[in-house]
Amino acid sequence: MRFAIACAAALAFAGCVTPDTADDLGGNEGPWLPIPLKRASHFQLWQRGRDRAALVLGPGGDLDTIGRFLITDGEAPSRMPWGGGYAVLPATDPRAVILSTTSVPFVDALNAVGNILACAWSERSRSPAFHEALTAGRLVAVTQSTEARREQLIALSPDLVLDHPFGHTLPPKDLAGTWVPVCEYLEEHPLARTEWIRFFGVLFGQEKRADSAYSVIERRYERMVATVVPSTERPKVFFGSAWQGAWSVPSGNSYMARLIDDAGADYLYAEHSSMGNLDLHVETVMADAHRADHWGMIVEVPDLRSLRQLPGLEERLSRAPVMAQGHLFVANSAEADLFGSALLEPDVALADLIAIFHPELLPEHAPVYYRPLFQ
Repeated sequence: MRFAIACAAALAFAGCVTPDTADDLGGNEGPWLPIPLKRASHFQLWQRGRDRAALVLGPGGDLDTIGRFLITDGEAPSRMPWGGGYAVLPATDPRAVILSTTSVPFVDALNAVGNILACAWSERSRSPAFHEALTAGRLVAVTQSTEARREQLIALSPDLVLDHPFGHTLPPKDLAGTWVPVCEYLEEHPLARTEWIRFFGVLFGQEKRADSAYSVIERRYERMVATVVPSTERPKVFFGSAWQGAWSVPSGNSYMARLIDDAGADYLYAEHSSMGNLDLHVETVMADAHRADHWGMIVEVPDLRSLRQLPGLEERLSRAPVMAQGHLFVANSAEADLFGSALLEPDVALADLIAIFHPELLPEHAPVYYRPLFQ
């Protein structure tokens, strides 16, 4: 990966007890202390000496707890930072299985691939470290058959199973290890998604590396935001996807809306907040095509070279002014690691968009995740 984690210095957070100083308090006595987070809102962390506690929150935020975990090598404490039950995870060398590929970049960045026993959808991972471990037989591919997967997990006997929180092939109660939901995709700010590396840092005993990595990425992102001065003219941007004739766009409180805003542009649906995507009628999409200065789509099209290959782009839409002017850009998951390394390179994704909306600001930039598509 391009981000240089190894050379980053671990930074202390002002006004709080850091994990390093907490370890020096002597054993695991005293109260639980919250570990402050910068952006993320769908997990929480606490420390008590060398013990750690983690809470995972679902779409409902603070009122929607979907996972409680104690990370320790000792005895369970008499009290926790919350009421209710929790699962215990080992603090030293946990053995894990990954069922959601969005966990891969975080594990890879922390040099924790050696802790992984198996990974689902391994063919979709673009991590050289994971592919090398698969080839060498140090980790195995998780089977897609439900019954075979259950038997495979029992045989592997992992300490934890990293998975997305909803739509499971196997219910969490049927997993051999402790189910740990990962829902970075619920975060609305690009840096909030990146900050999930700190959650993984606690799980795999790599807090220093995780905190340092996040701090470096945060600085890079903020520097990139600063390249767009307030006086910069802000073009209007459409961004969405089409599937079987139906169009949807991210809500105004989404990750994509924030990226577009930070790139110095006005997202057409910035004022439409929602828990999920917004579904649009084709006539609305046609109207958008006549008021947008830039038109973006997320697609999965191998060897994409022309707008004629894009799904949902019917003839009358392709004749819209924004298309004729060549102001079309794509995020193509068939060629870019949008759901992998992009999580830890929000600054690169932002630079892609700045170069599209304001090419004079980054004239030498080479696109990575978002690129122009010409007729």
